Amino acid sequence: MIDTRLSRLAAVAAVLGGIGQIAATAAEPDLSEDPPTAMATLVHNVAWESNRVLDLLTFLLVLFALAVFARTVGERGRPWSQAGLVFLAVLGGLGSAAVLTQLSLGTVANGWSEASADARTAHEAVYRAVNEISSNLYAGAFLAFGALAALLGAGVIAGRTQPRWIGWALYPVALCLVGGTLGLTAADWAFLFVLVGLGVIDVLLIVIGVVLWPRRPVGAILGVTPGRAHDAKAVEGVEP
Repeated sequence: MIDTRLSRLAAVAAVLGGIGQIAATAAEPDLSEDPPTAMATLVHNVAWESNRVLDLLTFLLVLFALAVFARTVGERGRPWSQAGLVFLAVLGGLGSAAVLTQLSLGTVANGWSEASADARTAHEAVYRAVNEISSNLYAGAFLAFGALAALLGAGVIAGRTQPRWIGWALYPVALCLVGGTLGLTAADWAFLFVLVGLGVIDVLLIVIGVVLWPRRPVGAILGVTPGRAHDAKAVEGVEP
């Protein structure tokens, strides 16, 4: 049984996390593949830094919401959801590291803008290396997210305490994230599948937030004691 206050916090975190992730993705600047052009865009770019901070903070909210949601799965589905928590931890580590590494690109760009013409070549090499590391961290995070989605989906379907359609919806998310990430080794357009998977999970997070919000029992709303008719009258020492 999840504490009501924890459930409310997780519900708010899920909604804010889903909306925040959508906003961060939509507002993220499209950086050029050419390092000098990309660094010229990032030089003292407060909007870029703010976007990455928003991405990180809302990502942490998502992790918290999913951790709580996984614990609401019914007894039959609990082994699946608990196995998924392992990948949730991996996702948290790799995803946070990826965003923080991206933030370092701004520092490299600032140093590049202040460097002499001869020294800029070295900064471009550092930019490529940091950007490659960030991309690899994201790839690992997407794979972990896909595994988490598949296991959590199986848990929701088997547990039957949450709407089963959420579990079924998590399966295509897992397929898009894993398939799209692996497909990037062959074609860049495979990233579209990753974007679709992330978009669907962001919408599902808002739904999960609604599901997690505690609801008062019908009897409590009507002022009726469970198992007792609302018009029943108590007789001395006798319970109707």
